[in-house]
Formats: sequence, C-alpha cells, structure tokens
Amino acid sequence: MNLADRIKGKYQGVLVSSGNEDLEELQVVINQLSNSLIKVIFQYQGIDIIFRALLSEHKEGLLMVVQERTTEGYILNGVDGFVYSRNNVHGGLLNNLNSFYFHLRLNTYDGSEHELYFLGRATQPERPNQNG
Repeated sequence: MNLADRIKGKYQGVLVSSGNEDLEELQVVINQLSNSLIKVIFQYQGIDIIFRALLSEHKEGLLMVVQERTTEGYILNGVDGFVYSRNNVHGGLLNNLNSFYFHLRLNTYDGSEHELYFLGRATQPERPNQNG
C-alpha cells in the first residue's frame, strides 16, 4: 500500500505560530521518499524548514510521526495531541476535514521556541487554457 502517493503534492493553508496573533498564508510541499515516508518543505521567517515523517493509515486518515531534526539553525520536534486518543501523532491528512495539518516545536539556538500549527488543503494543478 503506497500511503505517500496519496498525500504528496502542494498544500495551501494557514500557519499559526505561538506568540504571534497574525495568521500567515503558507504553501507546504510534500515529496514522496518511499511508500510510507515523506519529506515536508516550507518556509518560516525566511528559513527553509524541512523534515521527514512516517505515515500510517487509521480511521481518522493518514497520520504522521515527525522525525526529530537538528540543523545548524534549529531543532525541530513534532507535538502530539491534536487527534484525540492518538499518542505520538504530529500531523497528517484528516478525512473529516479533508485537510493536511501538522503541529511542530521549533527551538533555535538563541533560546527562542516556536510552536507551529498548519492546516491546509491540496492545491489543484493548473489546467492548460483550452480556448486557444
């Protein structure tokens, strides 16, 4: 079963970050790495954020566990709690919302901590102009 094939693509939505009242329009790209492993890419405050996640299928949809990541600029962890009674779930493609979401914690080496929440829908590929 190829779970990653069902979630790969571009998602347009809103990012909410802790300590910030403004909502940020954001595009997230999901690339398939294997049948159940994906790479998620987006920009936050001018920084390219990239992480890998493992997918599993449940009645709620495709749920993902984010792999902890340490780079020169930040430490990234997934945060669970959004999906009721599912521990260690940091995001996924939820059937009842028809949306992709994630909940992350981003720590920078200057001591700042950011919690990031994203909810978005798949963007439709542009169709060529058929009028000529």
